[in-house]
Amino acid sequence: LEKTYATNERMIRLVNDILNISRIERGKLQYNFQDTDIVNLTEEVISETRLQAEQKGIEINWEKPVTDIPYIRADGEKLRQVVLNLVDNAIKYTQLGHVNIRLLYLSDLRRIRIRVQDTGIGMTPSDIENLFEQFSRGDEGQKENVEGLGLGLYVAQNIVKAHQGKIWAESEGRGLGSRFYIELPVQ
Repeated sequence: LEKTYATNERMIRLVNDILNISRIERGKLQYNFQDTDIVNLTEEVISETRLQAEQKGIEINWEKPVTDIPYIRADGEKLRQVVLNLVDNAIKYTQLGHVNIRLLYLSDLRRIRIRVQDTGIGMTPSDIENLFEQFSRGDEGQKENVEGLGLGLYVAQNIVKAHQGKIWAESEGRGLGSRFYIELPVQ
């Protein structure tokens, strides 16, 4: 039942990504901005993906902020989709090791930064260069995981931009893991 549920959830996300791409291209993706507790949102994503990680023998580490984090003005459901995509990808592309999720409040910049770091397959500079384009998964990503279509990061980038934020990826190279960052303004 758990595997069926997880497969069903992935299919729902895939259909939603396809629908969102259509809306993005037509300029019709709508947002419902509200005060959002980004810490709670991130914890919900971690809770939802923990079983998937445990089934692969991967440890999820949540570096919860020790200071109070201000609410942000966001569409919580769409932002949740972005964080879920990053954590889900980190788990999918990691065969051994861990996934670390860290949330920081950069008070001097009035920004929130979320980092999702894994010990997975890593990326080359050319992989990173095209990563946020439609149907882009990187050379190793295509070999490693056949489930995705390379739409999630394209959708994520558009959602983050609509929130006046930025999203990017870093890696030291193949086999050396990846780090994905989201930065969002605090209004």
